This record gives sequence, structure tokens and C-alpha cells, in this order.
Amino acid sequence: MTSYKTRLLVSVRDIEEARIALDEGVDLIDLKEPNLGSLGRVAESVAAEVAALVAGRAPLSMALGELTDYFPTDKALAPVLSLAVIPNGVGFVKLGLAGCGPRRNWARGWQLLARQFPRAVERVFVAYADHAEAASPLSEQVIQEASRAEARAMLLDTATKDGRGLFDFWDVAALRRFTARVRQHGMLAVVGGGLTLDTIPQVAAAGADYVAVRGAACEGSRTGRVDAARIRAIRRILS
Repeated sequence: MTSYKTRLLVSVRDIEEARIALDEGVDLIDLKEPNLGSLGRVAESVAAEVAALVAGRAPLSMALGELTDYFPTDKALAPVLSLAVIPNGVGFVKLGLAGCGPRRNWARGWQLLARQFPRAVERVFVAYADHAEAASPLSEQVIQEASRAEARAMLLDTATKDGRGLFDFWDVAALRRFTARVRQHGMLAVVGGGLTLDTIPQVAAAGADYVAVRGAACEGSRTGRVDAARIRAIRRILS
């Protein structure tokens, strides 16, 4: 038995989905556009609308895409893409590291972007379980860099959104090691990656502070609409 409570993060794409998540008591609401990949960023107008709606009633996070969107090469000294405006009320921001595995200086790019974040915003580093396919750094390397940067949390996700999920790439033992290492470094362990009602209990039992879902909370696929009944089903599992 675990001695802590695993909380629920649900990713929403607009104000209507955010309202459902808020009404259903989701522990952390995450802004993400699922049609733009694993960590697609929403339009600035959407982020502002959702932040105004939530207004501090729940923690709010925001995906900003992949680091390579901003730094196409390892030698870039400045981002080529403008950083999205992060509205007041967003407490966490996250960036994916797909394509950064071969790079030596990806952590420097993260630091350059982070200098533009509002002071109160916490950084979330992302490790991809399918790192070979994503060409992303190994999870242990990401944990080390996140710790050096004094990040608040680590997210384990999958970059590949083709119907496979976390446990197609990792087993439960590997997940337990991941959550333990993240906690040892004083960070929150957030775990997603194509989770289902069947795999969510395994993630909670492995020590995740947050279970992160999109598809499991939607009608149909992850690009469907967030559904209140599905959120209630997940909350029952976690309780």
C-alpha cells in the first residue's frame, strides 16, 4: 500500500474542456493541443481564457511544445520561435525533448527559454519512455538536469501517439525506479503516456504523484472531447 495520494492531471484544449475538468474537481488542469503532438501548445488566446476561468481554483500547467521548436540546432544562441505568452495563473510549464538525445547543449537551450518565464512559474522537465523513437535523452540524464535546474517536477510521457502506451516501452519495475529517483531529487513525479483505466492503477501503485491523462478522459481518442463521466471513472480508481 502507498502512503500518499496520487492526484489527477487532465489535459484540456479549450475553455469548454477546462470548465468540465474544473467542475469535476481535477487536481491539476493542463493546457495542451493534442493535434500538435505530445506537448502541443495552445493558442495564446485559449491560454488566457482558461487562466481567467480557473482563476486559482486549481493549479494550472501549460505545454510549450518541443525544445527543438525553439532551437532547431544545437548551436542556436537564441530561439527562432517566439515564446508563447504565459498568462497569470499558470504555475507550471513543460517542454519536450524529442530530437535532443544527440545534442550536448539541450539543457542550455532550456535555460535560455526559462529566463523568459514569469518569476512564479515552475519548470517541468519531460522524459520520454519511447526515447529511442523520439531521439530524446535518457530519463536519468533528464532527471539530473532537472535537479540542477531546481525544477519542480518531472513528467514521464510518450512522444509517439499511435495507440501504444507507457507500458509498451517500460515495465512496472522501471517506472518504480523512475518515480523513486525523481522523489529523491525533491521533485514531483508526474506520469502519463497513453494511459488507460487498466494501466492507471499500476501507475499510481508505482509511486506517481500525479497521473496525467488526455485520451483516457476523452470520448474516442485523445483528439476527442474531454468527458465528465470518464473523469469521474478515473477519480474513482484513484480514490
